Amino acid sequence: MRMDLLDAYDDDPHSEAPAFPFLTGSQDSLNEWKQQHKVSDRQWNELFANYEARMYPKAVSRGDWWELAKSRTPAQLNAAYPPLMPREWYAATWLAGFSSSRELDSEYDSSSRQRIYTLTLKLQLRTPPDVPIREVHGRMSFLKDGKRLFTQTIAEVPDVSFTDRLLVWLKISPYNDSDAVHRDLRYTEDSMLTPIFNVSRVVFADGTEQKFD
Repeated sequence: MRMDLLDAYDDDPHSEAPAFPFLTGSQDSLNEWKQQHKVSDRQWNELFANYEARMYPKAVSRGDWWELAKSRTPAQLNAAYPPLMPREWYAATWLAGFSSSRELDSEYDSSSRQRIYTLTLKLQLRTPPDVPIREVHGRMSFLKDGKRLFTQTIAEVPDVSFTDRLLVWLKISPYNDSDAVHRDLRYTEDSMLTPIFNVSRVVFADGTEQKFD
């Protein structure tokens, strides 16, 4: 099977377009699978959306999904990739690459006559799709070698509401180069330092709130 052609097409998970417009045989196989398992186009798209959400932040295609799904039943797929719980939608990742995910700045403090350094950790926070949000509160932790290295409470209140994702600039100030934890936060590669966000409260654009235990 030509996976390069399958990966070339990755449509909207809510779209009713054919999954494999370039490969008639694959589309026929998918249609047979849907008919066999009594799965509608809408249900198929929901199954893929669940898989895509569970695989985040790894990018996946409908070709990947079909290769996995074609030998399983809908019940098996639902068990392996169930819909995300509300809390699970709030997931943090590094913004992009080690070189751009950390930034060290400094300014002179006239009162102490010292230069104060600030380390900025640049992250992206995923939120539920198509839901306008005004505020997000919680705790951001960083794991290294499976151990919690650092935790900080955050309250993100942007000027306007947002959907789907929010850029988070977490600042460590004053940054102390003699502090081993601060050095780890600055120098550890993204792949070795995992951000974990534990959401506690969300304020939606309409003013309603959702609290998490």
